Amino acid sequence: MPLVVVLVVVFVAHAAATRSGRAPGAGVSPSGPRAVTPVFSVRRLPGPLVVTVRSSKLSQALKKVTDAVESSACLSVAVGGRVVVADNANTPYLPGSNQKILTAAVALAKLGDGFRFRTEVRGKVAADGSVARMVLVGGGDPLLSTDRYPKLGLNHYPPTDITRVEKLADDVVAAGVKRVDKLVADASRYDRKVDAPGWVNAISRGDASALSALMINDGYIGTGSARRSSSAQGAVEVFRDLLKARGVEVGSASEGKGTSAAVIASIDSAPLSTIVGEMLTTSDNNTAELVLKEIGRKVSKTGSTAAGARAMKEQIESWGIPLDGHVFADGSGLSEQDRVSCMTLVRVLAREGANGAMFDGMAVAGKTGTLKALLKGTAAEGQMRAKTGTLKLTRALSGYFPAQNGETIEFSFIVNGNRAKTRAESLWDDLVRGFATYPSGPAPQDLGPAPVEST
Repeated sequence: MPLVVVLVVVFVAHAAATRSGRAPGAGVSPSGPRAVTPVFSVRRLPGPLVVTVRSSKLSQALKKVTDAVESSACLSVAVGGRVVVADNANTPYLPGSNQKILTAAVALAKLGDGFRFRTEVRGKVAADGSVARMVLVGGGDPLLSTDRYPKLGLNHYPPTDITRVEKLADDVVAAGVKRVDKLVADASRYDRKVDAPGWVNAISRGDASALSALMINDGYIGTGSARRSSSAQGAVEVFRDLLKARGVEVGSASEGKGTSAAVIASIDSAPLSTIVGEMLTTSDNNTAELVLKEIGRKVSKTGSTAAGARAMKEQIESWGIPLDGHVFADGSGLSEQDRVSCMTLVRVLAREGANGAMFDGMAVAGKTGTLKALLKGTAAEGQMRAKTGTLKLTRALSGYFPAQNGETIEFSFIVNGNRAKTRAESLWDDLVRGFATYPSGPAPQDLGPAPVEST
């Protein structure tokens, strides 16, 4: 109902109530305190109308952006889950890395924010410290890294909160191991598929590694930029070198089958809440993909991208969010087959809220991660938390904008097409400028009873 109509209805209803006999009779002077609020005053509007007024004003403040939304774009804006703007909002578009928002939400729901990946070293240690066959068992940890790796500059956004593989090597030595005849990599926790549907040259471009349940340093070997085709093989070679550097004699290093031998040493990752933050802030594609495989393993005992994608769809639908036309091909958004609507992203963001791992884990405008160099000098700097999405044919931005009154604006803006980046980023400042106007309009106290006068 238009705001003007709402106002008229409320005023008429109040006027009718005043004429119903509660007013003094003719010729009778009123006694006691006298209200000074006129009958037709905004103070006499019901409290919930505050929402209507403020929403209308926010919508008006975003008019420049909404006017620019064409058929190749969508925009959805809500305040505390209440939708304010919805332009093409239910139409699925290519989301880019905004797909990671869905991966994060479902991972937190299915695995729990305290879940940790565990990497083990198994084998039988003889009395003389020798191990005939030692197995490095991959637990899917996407952040298993050497201390040096994040400092090499091989990634534009280096991984954070790494699981220190040096600690694992130290623990093996502390267990009394002095010689290893054969070192084997076991990556059987997940399937052997190293990419996802719709990954057009993603691995060769360096956007992701060949996926494996056992990865160290994102699959990089040495200090070069070339990636190995087998992350598990690369991982076992890195671990072999770490053991050698600690004085352990090590023979061959290769991929192979696991073992039921006792655990010699193990190491756990940071909790999932922290890993999700690393994934969202740095847009870590490998992290997103291994998390998705872990979701699949949890739900269906199959550690695959396909199983994880099915679980993601089922979980989001269980939240009452319709997914007609949506396609979940991977967890990172590298796939050119992914399709997600702005409304779905906003509803998931609103469900997660501003007090959880999703909010805490997103990049901060002008300060951290993929937003460090963006939106500086705007009202978003240091305040807005969001996830970017960039592919050749898409530019997306979805997240949270904390309003001045303590409420939170959830938003999603996706632009597809050959000029997506230019078209989208030219409107980001206008989007933020509109958010910064909220709330405007009458405050709740303005709609309460007016002061009284004694007579």
